[in-house]
Amino acid sequence: MICRRCRVIQQVLCLWALLGVPRVRCEPIRYSVAEEGESGSVVADVAEDAGLAPAQLSARRARIASPAGRQHFRLERGSGRLVVAERLDREEMCGRSRTCTLAFELLLADPLQFFPIEVSVEDINDHSPVFPDERVTFKILETSDPGSTVDTLSCID
Repeated sequence: MICRRCRVIQQVLCLWALLGVPRVRCEPIRYSVAEEGESGSVVADVAEDAGLAPAQLSARRARIASPAGRQHFRLERGSGRLVVAERLDREEMCGRSRTCTLAFELLLADPLQFFPIEVSVEDINDHSPVFPDERVTFKILETSDPGSTVDTLSCID
């Protein structure tokens, strides 16, 4: 989930860009990754997507900065790849929220440059559904029109 502090930081950086600082990108680079990915799994080539050569990442002391403080991803400076730093558990990070987006910045020095990044953590549906009742009986009239709808039960995942 994108925190309020991160949105404020992005808005300030975008305002800064509009006022003439050319080293800020307003629109985030977006990725998605399935939850439960193992540590070291590659998310994307962030250097290429930011228009940088991997050598620039080391030379400009690139790093990942997360307003939440917890680093779910790490940057491989030599290759320019963004990788999973720890096993991702969507329910642990975002609870029952429909969307789970982790926002952070790629920061470079000399000259200072920011690249906002958002990674959407996709649910792999690793929990069996639970229904309120063990057995459900549907009564559908024989005279029902084809294509008519039938109320169903929702499960708890």
